[in-house]
Amino acid sequence: MGLGKTIICLALVHANPPPKHNQILPREHIETITHSSYTKPPSVVGCTSFHDSKIKLFLSNSSLVIAPIFLCSQWESEIKKMAPWMSVLTLKSSEKVDVRKIATSDIIVISTFALQNTTELFKQIKSIHYHRIFVDESHHNQSVKNINKCLKSISSTYRYCVTGAPVGRSLYDLQEQVR
Repeated sequence: MGLGKTIICLALVHANPPPKHNQILPREHIETITHSSYTKPPSVVGCTSFHDSKIKLFLSNSSLVIAPIFLCSQWESEIKKMAPWMSVLTLKSSEKVDVRKIATSDIIVISTFALQNTTELFKQIKSIHYHRIFVDESHHNQSVKNINKCLKSISSTYRYCVTGAPVGRSLYDLQEQVR
């Protein structure tokens, strides 16, 4: 606790934006851009999910943060304090959010509980290809098969396990985090 993992992740988001050819500029939903000189981004390269190739994904510059429910407010407050220029969207299981709003936010924070227990929200999360995903306290997800299944089905270019305790009982703990 208190190792500065959140700040390091925010520094990574700020210092390493998506490459120009994958950015969505202007920051609008792809289908609503009607300017004649605008070319749509290329197909998603480096996708790390196990999606069916027939599923159409929305390309996003966003970073998705998946954290235990007790850390979501911490992420939101750290983003507002340390990176106020970034737009943050915290998704809760009880609310309905348009997929366009999710895809155009800089950082999306969702709890592992909401991810695995809200079917409609999970479908929206799954329909977007994120630039990066952070799984905070990733050592908690080792034995929970449902959350591991959810994490595998989300598309992203980069994935990061964020934890202060990567090994709890044995080296097998690392295998689950890498998977």
